[in-house]
Amino acid sequence: MYLPATNLAENSFCPQDILRILNNEEAAISNTKLSYHLKEMRNANILNLEREGKRYFYSVNHDTLNDMVDWVRSIQQN
Repeated sequence: MYLPATNLAENSFCPQDILRILNNEEAAISNTKLSYHLKEMRNANILNLEREGKRYFYSVNHDTLNDMVDWVRSIQQN
């Protein structure tokens, strides 16, 4: 696992970690596709990005995730 050197990226994953996890789950994806999806999730404010030098670390944006959960709950109640 690639560990961040600072607290800014604490509890985050780098793309290599994400690829390793996906490969272990037999959900292989190319670097290109992963990069595209990470970018789209950042643009949708689902993921946060922290940079440490040349390395990138991604974490879930909990505010957005909570909003999504609230939205799903509201649909279930209807």
